[in-house]
Amino acid sequence: MNTPDATQRLNTALESLLPAGVRHATSRIPARPIFRFQAEAKAMRTAGDYRQSEFVAGRDCARAALAQIGYPEQPILADADGVPAWPAGALGAISHSRGYCGAVAARQTDYRILGLDLEKTNRLSRAAIERVVHPQEQGYVEGDQRKASLIFSAKEAFFKAQYPSWQTHANFHDLVLAVEGSDIGRMTIRDLAQRFPDDLCALAPDIRFRFRYFEDFVVTLCWMEQ
Repeated sequence: MNTPDATQRLNTALESLLPAGVRHATSRIPARPIFRFQAEAKAMRTAGDYRQSEFVAGRDCARAALAQIGYPEQPILADADGVPAWPAGALGAISHSRGYCGAVAARQTDYRILGLDLEKTNRLSRAAIERVVHPQEQGYVEGDQRKASLIFSAKEAFFKAQYPSWQTHANFHDLVLAVEGSDIGRMTIRDLAQRFPDDLCALAPDIRFRFRYFEDFVVTLCWMEQ
């Protein structure tokens, strides 16, 4: 994805997935980071240049998404677990991949969880596919790198979405997904491992996924309404 309008294609792909009330923003990751807030610069002072650029792009996208639901510009620092600390009453997610990033945001009165993931579809090795794909998903993936990347992306989006509420650290085989669609579609949760809390497992039928492929990327959104 190297053409001048590639960011617009990412923007269009992500926009097509959004349920009502969720806002988004996308951008390229800049060559040099320009911090808008001193607190964010201080928090990232020991990071490498590219990681700083990822951070800046992600936070700028997050602020742009938050502005669309009425939040003023403000620093978005990380909590003790390294998760973005969203302003009171809001939730969201940020994702980066190979020079591009996106963010989504919504109000907690509308959504209980929200996750986003952007991935390249041509990077997973055979060994990585085995780590990501549950045996119950192998009939769908059949060793296909593109399909395995979708499974990887959706699981990452789910892990991000559940973490602020349940703080569960999970492995890829702890979640089993069923896919509907090809280039654009939906997913549902077939099974959650016992490491997830009982109340989260009970809510699994209410958790939604949408995905879309574009060029050699896939973008996935995970959410649950209040």
